[in-house]
Amino acid sequence: SDIRRSYTVMGDAVNLASRIEALTRIYGIDIVLGQTTQEAIGERLPLVEVDRVRVKGKQQAVTLFTPVAQAHANDSRFAEEVRLWNLALAHYRRQDAKQALTSLAALRDGFGGSALGGLYGQLGERIERWSLQPEPPDWDGTRTFDSK
Repeated sequence: SDIRRSYTVMGDAVNLASRIEALTRIYGIDIVLGQTTQEAIGERLPLVEVDRVRVKGKQQAVTLFTPVAQAHANDSRFAEEVRLWNLALAHYRRQDAKQALTSLAALRDGFGGSALGGLYGQLGERIERWSLQPEPPDWDGTRTFDSK
């Protein structure tokens, strides 16, 4: 029925939203938005990509974003901070630990007090764990969470 289908779609959206909300603690930031919200917001609010994740029970990866205060986004150095972060993410997804860590070091040195600093720390810790548990060769650059 249409009611059941609507409820299922709504339930999926609520479940995904609650999973995404729980991720704020992992990333060390206050707000995490999913791809659908990012698309709805468009250019009206400055957003920075956080990660690409797959949660338990879902096959499709979701790109996560965090909003940035307009004052921070208007700072003349913000573009450089975002450039370095996107570079770190790109190197991470290619499993180029050395280059990713170099970008993260530049972020910590130049933007250590940033509201996005939690992102830099958690990505660095993830990369450091590769020496103990590397990603599989066919890894698609998506972080998978095994719990809801």
